[in-house]
Amino acid sequence: MYENAKNGIGKVFTSQILAILAVLCALVAGLFAAVTLTAVDENLTGATFGGSVGLALFTLASAVLLVIAFILEMVGLNVAGRDEPLFKKAFIVSVVGLIISIVLGALASLTTISWIIDLKDICNFCIGLIIVHHVLYGVANICPSLSDKGMSVWKVYMATIIIAVVVNIVSIVMALLKLYTGSAVLLIVFTLLDAVLQIVAYVMFVSFLAKAKKEII
Repeated sequence: MYENAKNGIGKVFTSQILAILAVLCALVAGLFAAVTLTAVDENLTGATFGGSVGLALFTLASAVLLVIAFILEMVGLNVAGRDEPLFKKAFIVSVVGLIISIVLGALASLTTISWIIDLKDICNFCIGLIIVHHVLYGVANICPSLSDKGMSVWKVYMATIIIAVVVNIVSIVMALLKLYTGSAVLLIVFTLLDAVLQIVAYVMFVSFLAKAKKEII
């Protein structure tokens, strides 16, 4: 009955798995970067070369996986949008988010205004929240048995975004007022708390997608 939605959600699920692999590749690249720096300090030519190669390969792999994941997510939302309007809206929001990210990223590279990066992060957080909302409620519309689980995921996701946006707003205010001490420790604490919540929310979201692609018929 909802074949397009089932296929589309399956693609979105796969895109999230690829995104996780991209993060893992980035972490491995970071390890190779540490090895390379250590080898340079110790004047170990072989280790320096090996570390540099590993850093380049895993950095490239991470970038390629992220691009594929983004494209696959866009395709999945577009396909699923044939059965449920909220998925189509999520697709449109993704396109708008990409444009905003490119524009703000270009501005950040052309100017020395540090808070533009924070503004870009806030926009990305809000765009991501809207997309997750549309996906969760879109699934609930065509598969009511998952509505309660979707609501739980939504609450956790919303909490992470609220914390992240507040942290970035405070960071912008601190940059504008040139306040780099005092509140910095508090910002770090909230950033770490948000990072933990984001991991929990992401795992819940991926689990939700896995269940949705099985139960949608």
